[in-house]
Amino acid sequence: MPLIKQAVLAAALGLVLAVAARAQVDVPTTYGDAMRWYAEAAEAGDAEAQFFLGLIYEEGLNDLPRNLAKAAEWYRKAARQGHVMAQFKLAVLYEHGEGGSQDLAEAVRWYQSAAENGLAEAQYNLGHMYELGRGVPRNPVWAANWYRQAAEQGLAVAQYNLGLLYLWGSGVERDEVAGYMWLEIAAARGHADAALAGDRLAGRMSADALAQARELARQWTATGD
Repeated sequence: MPLIKQAVLAAALGLVLAVAARAQVDVPTTYGDAMRWYAEAAEAGDAEAQFFLGLIYEEGLNDLPRNLAKAAEWYRKAARQGHVMAQFKLAVLYEHGEGGSQDLAEAVRWYQSAAENGLAEAQYNLGHMYELGRGVPRNPVWAANWYRQAAEQGLAVAQYNLGLLYLWGSGVERDEVAGYMWLEIAAARGHADAALAGDRLAGRMSADALAQARELARQWTATGD
């Protein structure tokens, strides 16, 4: 079984066991029993169960085939209750037209909800929607804003994109020092494109500017992790 499916199954069964323990009832001992517990809890309105049921339908587990329409249905129920990861997963399905028709405006809506609740991946995706003008008018200022929030949480791809915006002067004032700083931080987190872009940029920066950028990256890493 692929690792992601093992992780989904383990999390799903773990939640069932926790619910059973809290309710002081018999613990389900088979996969089928656990799935019935999940369905009952989800139908009763438990947002966590709704989310994990959506995840199970999205991945497909054991004899249960993937069903993206069902995944979207359960994610939507949990998202409406404020479940942040469900909001994010629902947005991804809307963006790519999986489990239903593509709806970029709905994708933006749910990314926004999850982003405002602090989810870095949603902040990055929302920034990307604003950068490209997908589901919203193109707005590089808002793209930079959301990339920055995700970057400050340590998301390497957001750090990379924010660095590029500084180099292009898109949504922010052009600043090679700030651009290199974010590329350096992203590269240190394993982002290969950031490392390549940083190397190219370093070749045309003055020694003083490069030293300043590297010191800023060092300071951010020391305090930002």
